Amino acid sequence: MLSLDDLDARIRTALRTDARVSHALAYGSRIQYLNGERQDDLYSDLEYYAYLRPGASLSSRPFLEQLTPLLHRIELHVMDAAQLADILAWPFLHADIAAMRIKDEDGQLARILGEWAAGPVWTPQEPQLIYDQALNTLTFALAVAARGEHLRAAELLTWVRAALLRLARFALGRPHLRAEKRCGREAEGGAGPVP
Repeated sequence: MLSLDDLDARIRTALRTDARVSHALAYGSRIQYLNGERQDDLYSDLEYYAYLRPGASLSSRPFLEQLTPLLHRIELHVMDAAQLADILAWPFLHADIAAMRIKDEDGQLARILGEWAAGPVWTPQEPQLIYDQALNTLTFALAVAARGEHLRAAELLTWVRAALLRLARFALGRPHLRAEKRCGREAEGGAGPVP
């Protein structure tokens, strides 16, 4: 089985060489750094955006299936190149711009990423908002469970769990959001990053 690094390299090469793609980038924890430390772990997903030339089409699933059977670990969003400027609305989380950029035929992606990175670093909406949203979702989940919709209630509790992990990071003085598995281990008092 391919390592995540090998799979990442394979997908980056495929995006670079596909004539339909004019711009491509990686995002997520694998391109985030904090104090010189990568923010991904063994459980991180591979996440990409492919921007297509006018009139081109690409379907994510067949594109990825020719590279790997591990589709549950990969996100590939396919967009029109005209939507590149939408990146400016993304939250900035200590991203390594060079690691993000996969394909940039005209330099437009580099300019947009540079402008995006020059903005303020995103911080979560303070702990109070996360706490309020968690309580609201927990209340909703309890009402749904009381109606007998146990599967839906369990799904809602997944969001509550994520919110509790974020709050634990605030309590530990580590507000930067890492992969939930690493966050959970740190909240339990585990030493160091997940191997």
